[in-house]
Amino acid sequence: MRLDRRQLHAEEAQWTRRHLLLVEKGVVIDAFHQGILSQSIQEKLLADIDAQLLGLESGEPGKSLEPGQ
Repeated sequence: MRLDRRQLHAEEAQWTRRHLLLVEKGVVIDAFHQGILSQSIQEKLLADIDAQLLGLESGEPGKSLEPGQ
């Protein structure tokens, strides 16, 4: 199957957003381990990131990290 440029761009953008969310998740976990974030803040941030990842993977609009957010 041959993908056109728009499909390739969309897939690359999705991969990039997913990668950035995973990096953000790692930063939140590290900040908690360093004592910078409380457990309640860490849990809230991780829940938000996980919701964005789930939305990105399910293709739900508004649930993923869109450029400019």
